Amino acid sequence: MIEFRKVNAGRPGNPLIKDLDWRIEQGENWLVQGSNGSGKTLLLELLAGKMHPSAGELVIDFIDGASWDERYAQRKKYIHYVPTHAVQSLLKQDQHQYYQQRYYSIGDQHQPTVRDVLGVADDVLASLNVPEEFSVDQWLDVDVNRLSNGQLKKLLLIKVLLGGAPKLMLFDYPFEGLDRASRLALCRFMDFLVEQHGMQ
Repeated sequence: MIEFRKVNAGRPGNPLIKDLDWRIEQGENWLVQGSNGSGKTLLLELLAGKMHPSAGELVIDFIDGASWDERYAQRKKYIHYVPTHAVQSLLKQDQHQYYQQRYYSIGDQHQPTVRDVLGVADDVLASLNVPEEFSVDQWLDVDVNRLSNGQLKKLLLIKVLLGGAPKLMLFDYPFEGLDRASRLALCRFMDFLVEQHGMQ
């Protein structure tokens, strides 16, 4: 159970969330919509512990450590936040790398492959038992900067699973940059995460 109790939060000089009462029961999955600047990202940052309410209380029943350090460790283990541009983190092996490099072959600098990014043996990857549609096996030796946006999002989720399935997964603008087929595939992947790994 997750519950916002009279929560206020916002950016300096811009209180976006006021007196929010919202209870999310175990097993419920939510889609939050709103215009740009309405507070959707702030809401996710509150849930992830990246921001804190200026008033009110946010209760997450599986975050119950006695100390601040214990609660921080629990948040890190049980909650995973995927920000809008999370896929770019997969490309940050080199400060000078840019996403459009996938269209060019210039430069002799080594680019990380999917295998490099995952950093696990093939048998560990196979142990996830993801359906063939979501498998990244066929890209293991492909440079990461050659992947499409949809493929990068799939790789990002596989990487999350390899770290241990969190209890709560938060996606900010998950469909940005995806075509219709890739959006539907991502929806099916989310269903898989809920059904097979008990994520919320």
